[in-house]
Amino acid sequence: MRLCMGMKYIKGTIPQHYNHYVQAAFYNKLPTVIAESLHERGFQEGPRKFKLFTFSRLMGDFERENDGLKFDPKSNVYLCFSSPMEIIVKEMAKTIMEDPVFRIGKGEFYVDSMKVRDETVSEGQFYTLSPVTIYKHVEDGVRYISPYEAEFQHLASLNAERKLMAIIGRKPTTPLRVVPLQVRSVGVRYKKNYIIAWKGKFTITGPSSLIKVIYEAGLGSKNSQGFGMLEVEGKSVRD
Repeated sequence: MRLCMGMKYIKGTIPQHYNHYVQAAFYNKLPTVIAESLHERGFQEGPRKFKLFTFSRLMGDFERENDGLKFDPKSNVYLCFSSPMEIIVKEMAKTIMEDPVFRIGKGEFYVDSMKVRDETVSEGQFYTLSPVTIYKHVEDGVRYISPYEAEFQHLASLNAERKLMAIIGRKPTTPLRVVPLQVRSVGVRYKKNYIIAWKGKFTITGPSSLIKVIYEAGLGSKNSQGFGMLEVEGKSVRD
């Protein structure tokens, strides 16, 4: 399930690398017990914990001011949030309707429209609402994997299978297949970490259960930090 908000910019400057601030804004729109449970425990799969939510980039017209962004108050700004756990999305929507001011760092927006959708998706072409990152630990730190490397395919499928295990306790026998169509790398700073990710279009095939997981919880890693949110090619969050 996902919600997409249409917002009007009110005031304040948004940090250029704003993922951490958007994440905090979403946590602040959840009831305390849910927010704390997500942040502290998440959903367990073996030794791994998944938050099982993701969110998009801010979509709208803006101007750069020093190291920050100021959005056009005359045009809409769009922001989406998604999770396979319906209660999280429903509680988020309820709180936003009660208090439609959405604060991102020192910036403020007014939510004047919101759509909550629970859609059935199938294999096909998808484009990124937030860039996808896949990585592995190596001796001298972390290595980010390009979608054009064979290892990307394996790690993307393994990650999706583990998320499904955390939700329903079993995984399918057929893996996910993720093929880049037109992607480019971007660098995103999250707190003190510099993350390499990829934005663009992918063809994704595989079991419907895994397609649903990556559509709702995000493709790849660091989803709760604002990575890996997808939309079906031909659909727009503005519709």
